[in-house]
Amino acid sequence: MRTRSNSNRQNMEQLIISSARTSFESKGVARTTVTDIAREANITRELFYYYFRSKDEVKQRVLKEYSAEGQQYAKQWIESQSDGSGTFGDFVQIFRKYLFGEDGSGAVHSVLMETGEIYNVLWDTIKESVELMKGTKVFENFEKLSTSSAEIAMAFVLYGTLGFLEQKETVNDEVIAETVKAAFGCKDVK
Repeated sequence: MRTRSNSNRQNMEQLIISSARTSFESKGVARTTVTDIAREANITRELFYYYFRSKDEVKQRVLKEYSAEGQQYAKQWIESQSDGSGTFGDFVQIFRKYLFGEDGSGAVHSVLMETGEIYNVLWDTIKESVELMKGTKVFENFEKLSTSSAEIAMAFVLYGTLGFLEQKETVNDEVIAETVKAAFGCKDVK
């Protein structure tokens, strides 16, 4: 019985988190109310408060989801590097898709910017990425760096790429990829 109860709780929490995410991405975090989240989840406000203490608690869980997604995108690129099929251009495309979406709406980017958490979420992604890259072809580009230096180098690349994409959303991914490769003195590992 206890397992079923935990499963039901997890399902309801995930429904609320997904509903909050939908509301945050469409209305913004500040304009989203608990009532909006409850309405999106098709539950009452009271049921919302049974599972979460506040909108801020749900917001933190949404941010954790964004971080986990960033790590999944990074893992996807690192795996493409390991099998020889990926390029730095692929990295830029994956990074753009993660922050700005398949449709270019920029919903994730907007929420992360509004909450001021964009660099914290990216830092979590960077740390996980460096761990995943160890022992792969892509890490050879960083082999002279300690793990913390590799994290800092990746931070410069991601933060710089983010800043550039915010200013020049239409720039070609290959131009950014060539710039990243030049900054590290790398060639594609393809």
